[in-house]
Amino acid sequence: MCPSTERFWAAYVPCGAQYLNAAQVTLEQIDVLKRLIARYPQHLGYAHSHASKFSRPHTPTPLSSPRPHTPVPVNPHAHTFSR
Repeated sequence: MCPSTERFWAAYVPCGAQYLNAAQVTLEQIDVLKRLIARYPQHLGYAHSHASKFSRPHTPTPLSSPRPHTPVPVNPHAHTFSR
C-alpha cells in the first residue's frame, strides 16, 4: 500500500436490507473492519484525529456507514490508518 494514498473504509449495507436488518448488517460490516485491523496491526490501526497522520507513519482513513437509512451511528472521529 502506498502511504500517500487516502483510503475510505465504508460499512456498506445494500438497499435490499430495507430497514429490516440494516442495523444488524451494518454492525456486522463494522465488525469485519475491526477484525481486519486486529489481524493486520502492522498495516492497519486506529487514529482518533487528523493529527495522528503526523505522529505515525500511516495514512488515517475514516470508518463510516454511507447509507442514510442505516440507523447505526458511526463515530466521525474514529479513524483507521494504514501503511
